Amino acid sequence: MFIQKLRKVMWNEKYLVVLLGLTLFCELQIVAKMWNWSRGNTLLYVFSAFENCIMMDLASSNLKFTYMVAGVGACIASCGTVYSEDVAAGGDGMLLCRQSKTMYHMENLIVSWIASFSMAIVPLGLNLAASLVCYPLEGMDNIYGNPAFAYLEICNPSRPLTMLHGLHPGRYVLLLIVMLGLATAAFSLLCYGLSVATGWNGYACCVASVLAYLGAGLAPYRLGYPWLSILSYISGDDFGNVKIFMALIFLETAMACALTMAGARKS
Repeated sequence: MFIQKLRKVMWNEKYLVVLLGLTLFCELQIVAKMWNWSRGNTLLYVFSAFENCIMMDLASSNLKFTYMVAGVGACIASCGTVYSEDVAAGGDGMLLCRQSKTMYHMENLIVSWIASFSMAIVPLGLNLAASLVCYPLEGMDNIYGNPAFAYLEICNPSRPLTMLHGLHPGRYVLLLIVMLGLATAAFSLLCYGLSVATGWNGYACCVASVLAYLGAGLAPYRLGYPWLSILSYISGDDFGNVKIFMALIFLETAMACALTMAGARKS
């Protein structure tokens, strides 16, 4: 039954259209980068493939933040509304498959997590693959492939993410992609939990979840606690460490599961 639910979500027309749109958006970043910035340059002035992908390229920072907001919102709308769509279709799935409430909602939560995580990271992974094809593995704006001077100046053990960026840019890019996927999946679960707990339609739950995502990213900045901002980690700002990020994601996921279980008992 779980595989059928997963296939139903991931082979849904809406899911495939959004996935294709996000993939084209990310691939066009590489095309624009090559045409506007890299065309005609020698290797002496070309950064490495990792620095040219959408998650690291400074010239494409607006595209990255667009993906972090609009792309994540599209993922939530496509994958976090499983229960709302089930109800809107005219029935409750647990009645049709004769499942307990707990098992029904747990399977839906897992499906939503897998689908949203995959949708968020696949376009970014393909963008990184295209960058690896189009740009040298080592570059960093010099022919020897040494870390950029800007990172050497600020590298110190108290800034672990910056150290990783300067010394192992490939691992750093993969870490950013995974963290974005985890944040997307967590707030997709929040969307699902809200739909079960409140009975709102899918659009209202999606908007509420996206606003919560933005609030969790922007409010800590305004309050003077940037290391508690989810967006600070995804965007590459070095205000904390990955353990804090994982703790934030765990708390948000636990809250989504609690909302789901509370709504299931009430219904």
